[in-house]
Amino acid sequence: MSTTVTMIKVLLPKPFLEPFDYKAAIKVCVGDYVLVPFGRQTLWGVVWAVDTISTLQADKIKSIISVASLPPLSKTMRDFLEWTSHYTLAPLGSVLKMVLASPEALVKEEVVSMSPMTFHPHTLSPEQKAAGMAFQDAIRKQSFKTFVLEGVTGSGKTEVYFEGIKEAYDQGKQSLILVPEISLSTQWVDRFKDRFAVTPTLWHSDLPLAQRRKAWRSIAEGAASVIVGARSALFLPYKNLGYMVVDEEHDHSYKQETGVIYQGRDLAVMRAYMEKCPLVLSSATPSLETLHNIETGKYERWHLPNRHGVSVMPTVALIDMRHGKKTQGQWISKALQDAITETFSRQEQVLLFLNRRGYAPLLICHGCGHHMDCPNCSTWLVYHKSTSRLQCHHCNYQRPVPKQCPQCLEMETLSPCGPGVERIEEEVTQLFPKARLLVMTSDTLSSPKKLKESIGKIENQEVDIIVGTQVMAKGHHFPYLTLVGVIDGDLGLSGGDLRAAEKTYQLLYQVGGRAGRTHLTGRVLIQTHCPDHPVMQAIKHYDQASFLSLEAESRRTLDLPPFGKLAALIVAGKDPIATEKFVQTMASHIPHHTDLEILGPSPAPIHQLNQWHRWRFLVKAKKNLSPQKVIKQWLQAVNIPSTMKVAVDIDPYSFF
Repeated sequence: MSTTVTMIKVLLPKPFLEPFDYKAAIKVCVGDYVLVPFGRQTLWGVVWAVDTISTLQADKIKSIISVASLPPLSKTMRDFLEWTSHYTLAPLGSVLKMVLASPEALVKEEVVSMSPMTFHPHTLSPEQKAAGMAFQDAIRKQSFKTFVLEGVTGSGKTEVYFEGIKEAYDQGKQSLILVPEISLSTQWVDRFKDRFAVTPTLWHSDLPLAQRRKAWRSIAEGAASVIVGARSALFLPYKNLGYMVVDEEHDHSYKQETGVIYQGRDLAVMRAYMEKCPLVLSSATPSLETLHNIETGKYERWHLPNRHGVSVMPTVALIDMRHGKKTQGQWISKALQDAITETFSRQEQVLLFLNRRGYAPLLICHGCGHHMDCPNCSTWLVYHKSTSRLQCHHCNYQRPVPKQCPQCLEMETLSPCGPGVERIEEEVTQLFPKARLLVMTSDTLSSPKKLKESIGKIENQEVDIIVGTQVMAKGHHFPYLTLVGVIDGDLGLSGGDLRAAEKTYQLLYQVGGRAGRTHLTGRVLIQTHCPDHPVMQAIKHYDQASFLSLEAESRRTLDLPPFGKLAALIVAGKDPIATEKFVQTMASHIPHHTDLEILGPSPAPIHQLNQWHRWRFLVKAKKNLSPQKVIKQWLQAVNIPSTMKVAVDIDPYSFF
């Protein structure tokens, strides 16, 4: 039976490219959140279009069930989602899923409004004041502009972009502050509360369900004035967003590696552009991409060259591990031991940094050479002595430590190879038995509560020596921490990652910046087997400009980002033979373009990951070419079996 009805197109949070047709039994507008039947379930979606009267087979078209009492998803936000889908080549429905991250919030409930903010002024240097005024002016004008707030560690960058939060609040606008890992930002939240006398609205994956629901709805209704979150907060439906900050913009945690693969910093620039609001990229070590955008005039740079107050940058020295006697199984050099003893005697604190979890990166049989591998991934199992278990940090497979070698069946022949933080902890305990020791890793800091407790112990001088991974490199401020010892400064320099040197420089600079942040003098000692490496020399002499100039020139020569474009295609299947066969089929359809080169296929460095066998293609394009169009046409020419997964990574950061 044919009849005339009003048809609406509803986008659902599923991996579909297009919206679905529904009948509008009740009045709806574009952007409304609607509950609709989908198969045997009901789903919340967003009205993407409302058609005029259409002739349809009415009995075959389902009707929407209800409409949420919320402001509709704005056209600006819908345009941003469509742009994100086009840029990342992810299905539009998958992008919407990131918006509808708390579907429970679409059911009517009471919103807890943010308490009025009381601004407590902070004494700023002339450089800080000038930068803050520039941010405030752009907020008042409601104009898009990307600022880069570059300053040495401890220079007060946070206090500067706080000035923008105040202005946005006075203008009735919402502020979004992105941080690399919100669960590790206890001190940041405390600083905000001291400055504004309220707690900001938090958004991250570890929030309890009820708190997530209230936060999402408060944001959508405009009741939340200041939102602090991880990269996913970029996709929340702000009612009147007027100011954005990406703190530690260089941090690689902003890269989403699963689901919709995206770089949060880059998408933040586009969102700010569409919202017509200023964006601040803050970092002591800006990424090469950001520096290139400064040089080409796209971004405006504000520089804070000195630490705030009386503190000065710590001295840096390199410990050449190629020389000198080394005791078997000992990882802390005599020079670093002496420095620890001296710091300990002054009742000051020490941070020993090693970016490797567990006790050792692998167990190896000293009889037959067998090493303990993950059965699901082509990686070693990490030995955690504290729990007597072996663990894969990719798929989380775990098993007890065997007493005999699985290969040669000899007893007690498995030995740890290489150091992890637990091994350093053990060595520190032997060398400094009277020292109060604290280990800070993602394993030991399993909740914000534990992090807050650990930070409190350090601030109250209940800890003498901290052994930590990269969780200690991000923004922490400890007044009595004066010595940072890096156990293995070369870790991360090798491998096929084009950003390996840049990442290592940023990490070492950031972790070194934890030392001497008050009136006490700080110093950094880096153990290295490559003291002449440009990264080590740049860290030692605080010569970031020379290092980045060399790094930029090497990438420019090879047309690598930011002077060219890269994209990766990762093909995965459970059957290794079928996967390789399909990969060869894809290879036979490789498109040809004068400004584009496709390398591969080749097995991924981790060729098996969680039982999926993986191959990679690398797409290398000139700066003036968008690889998305070519990749899209390539994938459309290939029939992808349901047993295969093909992920597209625009501007890859990981090459495993």
